[in-house]
Amino acid sequence: MPKPDPIPTFIEFSPDAAIPKPVSESVAAEKPVLEQMDWVDEFLCDREIRPNTQKAYLRQLRRFQVWCEFKHWGDIDDVDIRNYKAHLKSQLTQAGKIGLSPASINQAIATLHSFFRWLTTKRYITYNPTLNIEKVPAPLSETKDMEAAAVHQLAEGLEYRGQRESLSSRDTAIFELLWPQSH
Repeated sequence: MPKPDPIPTFIEFSPDAAIPKPVSESVAAEKPVLEQMDWVDEFLCDREIRPNTQKAYLRQLRRFQVWCEFKHWGDIDDVDIRNYKAHLKSQLTQAGKIGLSPASINQAIATLHSFFRWLTTKRYITYNPTLNIEKVPAPLSETKDMEAAAVHQLAEGLEYRGQRESLSSRDTAIFELLWPQSH
């Protein structure tokens, strides 16, 4: 069986140097040290998420980092998370209102939940500080009733729904459940 070709080692000779150095060492000494990825970057690389979701995660995590003055992720506890949630509730928005919307606060909390769950799964930290942090309940929206004319139009439209009996029966049943008083 033939042996594989050896990997060549290039040696740089310079008139000033008494001992030649391999090129890899001399080039490595001249190159600037590349920045290591931080945990946020690694988290985003590990996840298979859409670009807009990735931007939102990055924005939320960096905003949290700035808020907690770049405290090490392992030093963050549930008190920090609760205080951040309170900060989001009292933050002045661009529109001049006090407090972000429940959806915005919940997005930030969900991002932190996901990130800290990933940190504990990777065993970078031992305790997930977001375990007991709950999302903000969204206010109940008002129900919107349809006008009687629109309901009658829907009832009349059911007759012309199509030729397939199963669709017509299904749609009629749904309509009867939603508007039983229409007859």
